Amino acid sequence: MDIVRCYEELKGNYQEVKKRIASDELIKRFCLKFLQDDSFINLKKAIEKKDYREAFFSVHTLKGVCLNLSFTTLAEKCSELTEYLRNYQNKDIDDNKLNILFEALQNQYNLSIKVIKTLEV
Repeated sequence: MDIVRCYEELKGNYQEVKKRIASDELIKRFCLKFLQDDSFINLKKAIEKKDYREAFFSVHTLKGVCLNLSFTTLAEKCSELTEYLRNYQNKDIDDNKLNILFEALQNQYNLSIKVIKTLEV
């Protein structure tokens, strides 16, 4: 799959990333590098341990990476969870709501990984 089609499948914004990273080869390289990012794994572990501080920082980091790469849909899911966890110290975390937000993020993340893996190397 080429990079433009990849962004279509990701429901990302190719034109936006193209403004920041002029070369399709560099965009592709950064997309493939995304596969090695451990923010999602750290997020999942933190949620399992109910370490909401670590979960917040992990999802916030993932959101930043997604925004830089213009992975729009995944960034939106990250943003929703980031905002829910933002004041983790000052509010009770509803595990049900947390799980719903995390599941939506995880579904989009898994789809994104699957699409990125189809990029032509």
